Amino acid sequence: MLLLRATALGSLVAAIALMPGVANATSIGVSARVETGTVTITQTTDPGTGAVDFAVSIKGPIHGHGWTYTGELSGTRQESAYNESISEIGTFDIAADPAGVTGMCNTSSIIGGTVSSDAPVDTTIYCVLSKDGSTPWLTVIDSYLAPDVTDTTGTTWRGYYALTDTSTPTFEKPPPTHGDSQVIDETVGGGDRYKLQLSGQVAVGSGLYTGEISSDWSGVSYIHDGEPEPTVNASGTDNGHTVTGPCSGAWTSSGWNFDCSLSLDSGPAADVRLSIVTGNSMSFCGDTADGSTQCDSYATGEYTG
Repeated sequence: MLLLRATALGSLVAAIALMPGVANATSIGVSARVETGTVTITQTTDPGTGAVDFAVSIKGPIHGHGWTYTGELSGTRQESAYNESISEIGTFDIAADPAGVTGMCNTSSIIGGTVSSDAPVDTTIYCVLSKDGSTPWLTVIDSYLAPDVTDTTGTTWRGYYALTDTSTPTFEKPPPTHGDSQVIDETVGGGDRYKLQLSGQVAVGSGLYTGEISSDWSGVSYIHDGEPEPTVNASGTDNGHTVTGPCSGAWTSSGWNFDCSLSLDSGPAADVRLSIVTGNSMSFCGDTADGSTQCDSYATGEYTG
């Protein structure tokens, strides 16, 4: 499915790179290692039809969720019925050279949706990326671009990006239950459903599970249903151990709370409460085959128990 329009849901938490001679960009506070590379975006307009096309290239190291990659991610996008610009490009699929990374990206900007061809622009590229079949995970790349080439057909902006790895929570004294989280919320026929993904460790009774846990999709809920959200069935197998059980989630002002009843290695079920603080979030919306609009919202963060 090709998703079409993007809407930012949360704050930016990566660092914006400094581009000498253009503007003084400062870091947006996070503490982790920063990968840097180059971004090129070309916007062209067909003189006959007025159709606007975007070509995006990201070259350099990418540190995804549990993996690293160095190369080029690129994709193209034709403007939809919405008025898109370099600072607000709808969703496009990416190709990797060398191969190995797959996913989709879109862009957003603090400056806004209208940028002239002679103006610099901050461009945040939101991507959901997977490497060699790993769990797709939201990755945020902040860049600062300046117009480099402008002619009768369009403009090419070039600049640098900074990608901050925030995938590993840092605690002075880590609790037994902690790690990375991702909640995916999807609109379905006027309602919505969600799934939960965890990567880290979870204390289950007197035991400890370390690895990934993923749930199926919940049932569809509607606004008038109220809390709690429908239950999901979570499971994970890693390092020779298996964890299974139902979890029920509820929105909070800072993220999500989940109440789970988990069994480790087929042992007795134990109550596990997970508290998620959301960091990055982005919504990808588009038309489905039947003409309706579907939105998939990705929210990553840290969980503790």
